[in-house]
Amino acid sequence: MTDTGTGPAQLPPREVEVLVVGGGIAGVAAAIAARRAGARRVLLLERQFLLGGLATTGLISIYLPLCDGRGTQVTFGLAEELLRLGAEKGAEGLYPDAWLNPESDPEERNSQRYQVQLNPWHYALKLEELCLATGVDLLYGAVVAEVSCQNERIHSVLVQFATAERLQIQPCMVVDASGDAIVATLAGEETALYKQRNILAAWYRHFDGTTDHLQPLGAAELPNDEREERGLPPAATAERWTGVGAVEQSDFALKMHRWILKDARGSLTALPQMPQLRMTRRIVGVTIPDEDPEAVYSDSIGVIANWRRPGPGYEIPFGSLHGRRVRNLLVAGRCSAATERFWDQTRVIPACALTGEAAGTAAALCDAVPDLSIERLQEQLRRAGVQLRRPRSLR
Repeated sequence: MTDTGTGPAQLPPREVEVLVVGGGIAGVAAAIAARRAGARRVLLLERQFLLGGLATTGLISIYLPLCDGRGTQVTFGLAEELLRLGAEKGAEGLYPDAWLNPESDPEERNSQRYQVQLNPWHYALKLEELCLATGVDLLYGAVVAEVSCQNERIHSVLVQFATAERLQIQPCMVVDASGDAIVATLAGEETALYKQRNILAAWYRHFDGTTDHLQPLGAAELPNDEREERGLPPAATAERWTGVGAVEQSDFALKMHRWILKDARGSLTALPQMPQLRMTRRIVGVTIPDEDPEAVYSDSIGVIANWRRPGPGYEIPFGSLHGRRVRNLLVAGRCSAATERFWDQTRVIPACALTGEAAGTAAALCDAVPDLSIERLQEQLRRAGVQLRRPRSLR
């Protein structure tokens, strides 16, 4: 192919079995799971040039708990594998020795949560290594520009690169792990914005002459209904961002940079390469789970912990990973369905890994979501080490 300079260079079209959009934790888990479940051609698109999303280039590098805070593990499968990957050599803190050291006293797990602080750069490289070793194809610098649908299916996805090249992808199944439900929105699936909107966050890293530190500035806050339940006043009406538009994202990033510059301690060693937005846009799924520890779902794809405080885990239904309009589209991570309140639980790393594994596995097992056998999906997840139900002691 010769670039004549008269327009964008068009790369040869690609047909894939599973297209995963977004290389954060959810997308990585989805791509790996799809390959392991039998999909031969799996393509993972990421707009940055490192994997991991908010956990790495976003510097929000705390892999939150896989346990209930009372000594019982509730999340398994790829979520645990990816935590252990980050703890191998690159852990910087919160090292869960009681969980990873076979010689430790199991009773110590009652006072230590199964979580770890990652070294973002080492972790991003380990994620890439794992994807390549699994047989996942990677394309960096990729942004979805258009989605074409026919007969309630995504027929093609047009990807734009900063090099001015364009690529037409024809997928059998698509997993939207973009964090902002980009593919779902372009395909016409029903979506919803985070009503409470995001407060400013500006985590960065600095060197104090001896140690390189992660310095958190701002974070996610409690949803208003939970604040009311705890007897707290409503969230302050400070400046907030939905985070789904270019102008809003740029404004957020500018204010994030100013806050970091004002707060900077010692020598700056790393700045976030993306806006540290927690919740932006999600699908309206067939099932919309809420923060109900008693809820049991016949289509459960695993369990997540309450990362804020000790307590029972929550089953996640497969119905939260797809909508009603697009037959070959699944979602994973923070753009999966949840109520406004529960979204704060489903957006974090363990939940992203769990939903990514389920979405990727499902994408490998069918060519239309309505035709998928839930029992077959659940059996495949069990074989991969996922526990679908909360431990009996937590019910």
